[in-house]
Amino acid sequence: MSSASLPSFMPYYSYYVNPVLILLLGMICSIIPAIILIICLYRMYQFVKPSLGDRRQNLIKAFFYTLIEEFIIHRNLSKCKPEWGRWILHQMVLWGMVILTGCTMYDAIAAHEDIVMCGFVNPYLKPIALAFSLGMVPTHIPAAAAAAACARVMHALSDPVKILYDIGGVLLVAGCIGLIVRRFTNKTAHDCVIAYDWYLLILLTLVGVTGFVAEILRMIAVGYWQAHLITLAEYFFYPGLVIYCIHLISVAILFLSIPFTKTAHVAYRFVALLWVRYRGIRTSELVI
Repeated sequence: MSSASLPSFMPYYSYYVNPVLILLLGMICSIIPAIILIICLYRMYQFVKPSLGDRRQNLIKAFFYTLIEEFIIHRNLSKCKPEWGRWILHQMVLWGMVILTGCTMYDAIAAHEDIVMCGFVNPYLKPIALAFSLGMVPTHIPAAAAAAACARVMHALSDPVKILYDIGGVLLVAGCIGLIVRRFTNKTAHDCVIAYDWYLLILLTLVGVTGFVAEILRMIAVGYWQAHLITLAEYFFYPGLVIYCIHLISVAILFLSIPFTKTAHVAYRFVALLWVRYRGIRTSELVI
């Protein structure tokens, strides 16, 4: 595919930041922390195993009970009236991340063919695109078809997946900003916070804000491009492209740092409470 056969400008980030490469790096940034979490969870189990009794409950019942009460509802935090506002903000951040992660995983699977087709835009990434194709796409793709695939990868505003992305982003950004404000206005929260506690919150805010800014600038560029005002489209698009790259880097750092930040408690706390419930240990029996 020659560069001369490609459009000179398209207002789609995937046309310039190849989605095949993003998919590859995304897999690496997901697999590495997953392995670390599994190893740490096994070490945690080995550490607490001697203190656990021999009683056993129904594992499936224990799993769903823990999932609903401790992950979905966060019952203990919601019952604390002074912390009710924090519970709402915590739920917003949690479900914002769940929605965004779910949409990303869905895209990686459902939009796999478009991602690979867009990968053919860059001839240097053609071997990687072929490796990801799994025989689903032909080896020779017209330039126009590859460019059109790049447009589909980015989603239109009316696309249900994009709507879910935006809902998740709003929950994430609003929840993070609310927690930041709370830390400055609530004396108890302010006194308890250390520098380490700011890392995850600032990183999550950066992920959400850069995602929205990049999306807004791209949509403005698309509007000017469709009106054949290419110069104005480029004026908004290229700053958006830089912000989009910052967004991708922020997401990569977020995932790679999961085992070492407070995000890890989603896995550690859930597994610990599941194991306690499965072993039939009452809260009053725990030594804290």
